Amino acid sequence: MPNNQNLRNITVNPANTVFTIGPAGRYFITYNLNATAALAANSRLIVNGTPVGATVRNALLNIATFSADIILNLAAGSTVSLQLFGLITVTTLQAGQGASLTIIRLDDEII
Repeated sequence: MPNNQNLRNITVNPANTVFTIGPAGRYFITYNLNATAALAANSRLIVNGTPVGATVRNALLNIATFSADIILNLAAGSTVSLQLFGLITVTTLQAGQGASLTIIRLDDEII
């Protein structure tokens, strides 16, 4: 992810690829990926090492833009990352906001 982050109660690893949630709660998470060329690929969120099925975007045709939104209950210490998978060779993201991941804590109660 680009290094223009505004983080509060979320930490990120040195490679900017894994985000660790501070306090437990309900979170709104959205992602956008913008490649410079169409890809035969798929995208998804990974939470604690497990794909989140509702966030999978399957490319039936080659596409260059991937996105998804979801509200999830997350425990303290949960990890969130973004993954491209499938028939990928090399992916180049657009300059500027080639990739974005937004994580917003909505509530401190898990339902």
